[in-house]
Amino acid sequence: MKDIVTDVDQLHIPTRKVPEGYDIKELVSDLLLVLKQEITVGISANQLGCGLSVIAFKLLTGRPLIFVNPVITKAKGSVRGPEGCLSIPETVDKPLKIVRPKMITVTGFNQYYKYQRLKFRGLEARVACHEVDHLKGILITDLV
Repeated sequence: MKDIVTDVDQLHIPTRKVPEGYDIKELVSDLLLVLKQEITVGISANQLGCGLSVIAFKLLTGRPLIFVNPVITKAKGSVRGPEGCLSIPETVDKPLKIVRPKMITVTGFNQYYKYQRLKFRGLEARVACHEVDHLKGILITDLV
């Protein structure tokens, strides 16, 4: 398994869009492995040292979800809650309080390049926002 990137300068570099049809099988496998082996609910490609716009996170059902080139197209409400990040190890045991939307809509593609438009609320919305921020080079320490 790849190491989690903790270099803040590297994490502040925004990712590149993935061209349709680009082979991301190995990246998706690595992301899913991290979700399975680490105590986390989400991970972005740049946290594994890959500069492509891909995230993975667990739904409340425990099922993992992959988003390629995700875009938050709608956001409603706001709520302040705890967030930690594997890339900022000190926040894993001492989460930061971050304001996020209560509900969001995310568009993008799954790992097979099938379009998806999904709505999330609560914890799922928080995790999706956190991971999409990673792709933009934004860390939770930037939002405090």
